[in-house]
Amino acid sequence: MAQPLSAKLKGSPLLQQLGVQHPLFLAPMAGASTPPLVAAVSNAGGLGFYAAGITAPATLRSEIRAIKSLSPKPFGVNLFVPTGCHRPESEFSKSQGEAVSRVRAYYMSRAEQLGLPLTPPPAPEPVHAAAVAGAPASPDDVFRNLLDVVLEEGVPVLSFHFGWPQQDVVDRCKQAGVLLLGCATSVAEALYLEQRGANAIIAQGSEAGGHRGTFLGISIPDPEEVVTSGSATGSAIGSATGSALDSGAGASLSGDYNQLGMVGTLALTGAVCAAVRVPVVAAGGIMDGRGVLAALALGAQAAQLGTAFLTTTESGAPPSHKAALLHCRSSTGPRQSPPAPKPDRQTRQTPTVVTQAFTGKPARTLLNQAARDLHQVQGQLPNTFCLAPFTRPLFRAAHSVPGGEEVLPLWAGQGYAACRELPAGQLVLDIMREVEELLG
Repeated sequence: MAQPLSAKLKGSPLLQQLGVQHPLFLAPMAGASTPPLVAAVSNAGGLGFYAAGITAPATLRSEIRAIKSLSPKPFGVNLFVPTGCHRPESEFSKSQGEAVSRVRAYYMSRAEQLGLPLTPPPAPEPVHAAAVAGAPASPDDVFRNLLDVVLEEGVPVLSFHFGWPQQDVVDRCKQAGVLLLGCATSVAEALYLEQRGANAIIAQGSEAGGHRGTFLGISIPDPEEVVTSGSATGSAIGSATGSALDSGAGASLSGDYNQLGMVGTLALTGAVCAAVRVPVVAAGGIMDGRGVLAALALGAQAAQLGTAFLTTTESGAPPSHKAALLHCRSSTGPRQSPPAPKPDRQTRQTPTVVTQAFTGKPARTLLNQAARDLHQVQGQLPNTFCLAPFTRPLFRAAHSVPGGEEVLPLWAGQGYAACRELPAGQLVLDIMREVEELLG
């Protein structure tokens, strides 16, 4: 029997298991989900998440302890599954390698135009900060080192992006009493995760900002073997057409992400809730009490919000990112610099797009000049972090220069126009008040 909405607000089975008051989770966002932000959400009765996908183990340990010093409440950590986001360049096809070189050359040119002292490094910066600190460079080694920290520090909740880890990892976590969540962008992925031991499923709708978690069914011909016409690979950034995923297919290096895992949050949440027996957390485009209530009505036991927290006081998002979210208008004409006075929410019209142009992995961002310029070539890139090691130094530097926002990835979900400037704890309370008012 379905649990009444009022009962879900007082404590669903998932919330009771977690020891969390409100059905509202903070989405893990690299750089933005700082210890103060994670702690603020947890202290307000939600569940804070720290993004550790590219964090060094020593840094993660320090951050976890910082969160604990700020909050006695439960929180979670998110890790990237290495097999879902890392591949050696030796596995790239000729056309994929050429596409990577073209995009890298583009960013070098833009760095020169912006007057940034960026020169081609002798080798790309490692994706994982741990490699810089002298830790093993293997993505799997770093993943396991991060896992060791999570278990040693007694973090109660762990979520995974870009797939699901090997069984020995799952067994270790379960033995330690850690609750495991996996991200699914399709019913097939949700079933896959449930069958392999996920305690709950995060249903990531296509509206979500940041990296898509799709990991199954990305198995189509390499772009150089496809006869492109009209809506072929890379020619329709941001389309939201969905398709069934082959649950038996493994991840390949290329894939038209516009056709895979691009199911809207409402449709995906309802379908996943009907397909699995474990609790479901809805994510993607949820910004206020209306979105949370809709997720609960569809069967989810909680909602996960990311973009909504990017502009909060405790967010680690750079000022240029926050300003873009709060002040973006139509991008059909020249961008104003400095930003115009904050417009009414309804006038913010800059679209968001899903593109591989910034890291190599498909991710939703505000449309800017780099996304436009790389519109065609981005679909020819291998679906892996082929750009992240190279572009990260540029992105860090570009935050502080005029015009840098046209080169940077400005991660944003489709509901970003509803962003608010206030402390994170207050946002949690305001959203839950909105839910209560809607219920009457």
